[in-house]
Amino acid sequence: MRPVLILTLLLVVLMSDAQAQTSCGVEAKGYYSQGQPIVMRLMLENKSFESAVVDLGYDREGALEFKLKRGEGDWIELPRRQIREGLARVGKLTIAPQESYSQQIILDDWYKFTEPGKYVVSLKIPKTPVCAALEIPFEVLPMDAEWLSDVCGKLLDTIQQNKNDYAMAADAANVLAKVDNRLVVPFLTKALEANRMMTSILIPALERIGDKDAIHSLISLLEQHDATSAEYELARPALVRLEKRCAPEQVESIAIALARFPAQ
Repeated sequence: MRPVLILTLLLVVLMSDAQAQTSCGVEAKGYYSQGQPIVMRLMLENKSFESAVVDLGYDREGALEFKLKRGEGDWIELPRRQIREGLARVGKLTIAPQESYSQQIILDDWYKFTEPGKYVVSLKIPKTPVCAALEIPFEVLPMDAEWLSDVCGKLLDTIQQNKNDYAMAADAANVLAKVDNRLVVPFLTKALEANRMMTSILIPALERIGDKDAIHSLISLLEQHDATSAEYELARPALVRLEKRCAPEQVESIAIALARFPAQ
C-alpha cells in the first residue's frame, strides 16, 4: 500500500471591513491513483465575535480561481465554472461568530488529471479578502486497481451509512460518480440500491461509463422500479443515449429493454 499524506494549508487574513479574523484553509491528500478524483476540502473559520460574509460565487464555486502547474512546467489558468441548468447554491454565505464552514471541492470539475505526475494547484477567491493564493501540491500515481477499489469501497460505506444525512452521502456520491475507471460500476450499483436519494448523481455516472456492466445496471433499474420513479425516469433516457454510442454487441440488449419498458 502506498503512503497517504494529508496536507492542510491555512491562511489567516484580517478583514478590515468587519474587523473580523477569518481563516481559510484547504485540506487534501498528497497522493492519488490514476482514475481517482482529486478531492479537497475548503475550510473557512470565523474566529471573531462578528459575523463574516464570504462570497464564493455561482453555486459556491464560481468565484474560485485555480492555476495548475505540472512538474517543472509553467502555471496555467484553469477555466472558471460556468452557470449551468439546474439548482445552485447561493454564493454568499454568512459565517456566524466563532463558527466554521467547509465544503468539498472536486478538482476534476476544472481539469482532468489523466496523466501520472506531480502537480501543484493554486487557489484564490478574488471576491473575498479571506482567501489569497493557496498552493496545494500532490502526486497522481499510476493506476492501482487495489487502491482505487479501496477508495470506492470507503465511499460506498459512507453512502450506505448516511441515509439520513443527505449532505454527507451526496459528497461521497459525487466523488464516486467521478471515478474514471470501469471498476467503479459495481460500487455505483450497490450505492443506488443502498441510498435512493443519490439517484440523480449516480445514474449519470453509469451512463458516462457505458460499458456492458453499466448498461446491465441501467436495465436492471427499469426492471426493479415503477415507471413513475426517479430511477426509471433517469435510467431510460440514459439507455436511449447509450444506444447511439455503445458497442454494437450492446445495441440489441438496449433495444429490447427499451421496447419492454416504454417511455411514460
